[in-house]
Amino acid sequence: LLDHDDFGIIYKEKDNFYNVVVYYNGEFVEVNVKRITLEVAAKELYPEGYDLNTLFVDYKERKMQHDIERGSKKALRKIQKEIRKNRG
Repeated sequence: LLDHDDFGIIYKEKDNFYNVVVYYNGEFVEVNVKRITLEVAAKELYPEGYDLNTLFVDYKERKMQHDIERGSKKALRKIQKEIRKNRG
């Protein structure tokens, strides 16, 4: 990112207006392609078959999703607690 003199990860390819969405400091920022330079291609940075979603999803969210998928009772209790908290 030329504006910040720093780097980010391109999340979404350019649109009709030549803007890309960049993941920078924990948030998604829309930037024109003229305001960025490529330092390292994704092919060089990540091995083939790498799950890129792990870059953009918080560890706790991934863990909770995994626990739900495997049927964890602890995760279920945590969800029920959140529901009760949000109700009242």
